[in-house]
Amino acid sequence: STQSTWDRCTSTDFTMPFRITPIIEQLSPYKIEMTLKVRADISNRSHGANCVLKFPVPKATTNVTAEFGVGAVGQTHEYTNSEQVVAWGIKRFEGSTEHVMKARISLSSPVTGNVKKEIGPISMQFEIPNHNVTGIAIRFLKIEERSKSYSPSRWVRNITQATSYIVRV
Repeated sequence: STQSTWDRCTSTDFTMPFRITPIIEQLSPYKIEMTLKVRADISNRSHGANCVLKFPVPKATTNVTAEFGVGAVGQTHEYTNSEQVVAWGIKRFEGSTEHVMKARISLSSPVTGNVKKEIGPISMQFEIPNHNVTGIAIRFLKIEERSKSYSPSRWVRNITQATSYIVRV
């Protein structure tokens, strides 16, 4: 089966570290606004690092401007015309907080139902140091075979990384 581990887990097995809520509104016949709300459902002692959310925009897109929520620090946005993709970067995403970005998408042709279907899915890449979504922890590690060319470090570092975290619009 090609089903991933995330697809097989139930909501009692783990908590998703980030909750993404997209809202699409038509502002005028040639303009759409995509509001993205992202909530970090991790401990307030943890943080997400190098978070990047990406989503494709309609082929008729001519320009994308972004507005961030109050107190946005270390956030960027980039629209790549050749790839028709918007990327929202959040350098440090504190646990138990929420960030908002409003992307205003200007179009060369009027908005139709098909144009709205061209937005998404939203993908997210991130790292969460010292965090494990399943709760599995390494409590003891013993190296059986020692080598003179290898000097083991005393510490174990846990990090959660995602490169395929996708939400449909």
